[in-house]
Amino acid sequence: MWKDCQALQDEITALRRELHQIPEVGAQLPETAACLSAHLDRLGIPFVRSPRDSGLIASIQGGLPGRTVALRADMDALPQQEVSGLPFACTEGACHSCGHDCHTT
Repeated sequence: MWKDCQALQDEITALRRELHQIPEVGAQLPETAACLSAHLDRLGIPFVRSPRDSGLIASIQGGLPGRTVALRADMDALPQQEVSGLPFACTEGACHSCGHDCHTT
């Protein structure tokens, strides 16, 4: 399993950096939801969109019967300027200094 996880490292890092560059504040996060929807579609993971906000509910069915595991991730950013100096830093007046880009990834 560790080798499988290592093989995903570059893809997951790229997704996190992509999300980091499109921070949105509040409950309406159209760019973030579109980014995640595209990635879920590409991975063949079914999901539904919330009719009230930008929330997504994705379902990954396991191969064996048993308990259900639910994971929750906030997707919004904070209304502050990023000063990290990173090459993938956001310049939009909001940033993911809260770590929600990591949670969402």
